[in-house]
Amino acid sequence: MDYKVVVYCKWIKYFIIDRRKVIESNNVFLIGSLDVQRGGLTKASLAQANTFAEMGYDTHILTFNFDTRYERIRSKLIELGQLNENVKVLNLYEELCGSEEDLSITQVTPETGYLDPHVGHNAFRVYENGLYTKYKKFHEDDSLDFIDYFNEQRYRVKKKCMMNMA
Repeated sequence: MDYKVVVYCKWIKYFIIDRRKVIESNNVFLIGSLDVQRGGLTKASLAQANTFAEMGYDTHILTFNFDTRYERIRSKLIELGQLNENVKVLNLYEELCGSEEDLSITQVTPETGYLDPHVGHNAFRVYENGLYTKYKKFHEDDSLDFIDYFNEQRYRVKKKCMMNMA
């Protein structure tokens, strides 16, 4: 059987061949990121993946960026008719993570300092002692998306992405 896999580096080849996750697929599309509103190469890759899936080929999309929303994104793309339900979406970080431990939040600590809502973005800025220290962004269902941490010069020094456990 002829596999159509584009390999960009030895590490990707290791992932595809040695991990045995994707090797049985006929078509693998490598995309940096995937979201509901994308154009260009991502949109073209989705169209090609849909075509192959409709023809009965086992089709995968492998993404490389860290994003905790891939299940939601995949569901929304299927709902909008932009992704065939037979296309499997894999994320490099999720596939290599291997963590099965319970990561649920057991205790919520209230935010201290002055909270400045970022209107229209379901987010707010946190100021402590007059300094901008955090930016908290939430999903539409009010679950936490990420927290950006800032230093005294307002440069982002850390980003915490929250895993969607739903």
